Amino acid sequence: MDNNKPKYFLVLKFVALLGLALLVTGVILAVKGFGDVESGNFMLGVFMAVFGLPITFVGIFMGFGPEIAKMRAKSIKYIQQETKEDLTTIAQNTADISSGAVTTTARAVSEGLKGTKFCKHCGAKVDGDSKFCSTCGKEL
Repeated sequence: MDNNKPKYFLVLKFVALLGLALLVTGVILAVKGFGDVESGNFMLGVFMAVFGLPITFVGIFMGFGPEIAKMRAKSIKYIQQETKEDLTTIAQNTADISSGAVTTTARAVSEGLKGTKFCKHCGAKVDGDSKFCSTCGKEL
């Protein structure tokens, strides 16, 4: 246990446990007295459960807040480490595009609009009636 934590975190954890005990006891009393509403067990149980629930939530979220924050930070670090390799691969693959390929593609698009045919694999100019590229030999 970290001795540098403020003491009120310990108090809030105790409040959470107290609220949980109040909630559970209230539910048990309400269930036991459900058939006999006039016995008072049902109303007392409902009262305890209604007040125990928010006390439990406040105690849990405030008392265990630092632990929850640590778990969240660890989860974020894990996700970053897991995706780091994928992002590196994407960046490397994107960086492999050469300016020559961009120029060839731009020329092919520009000329393609004028009715000239280019190979979709290498960007070389081909005859309009060709089924295969004369440069790379792949099917058009």
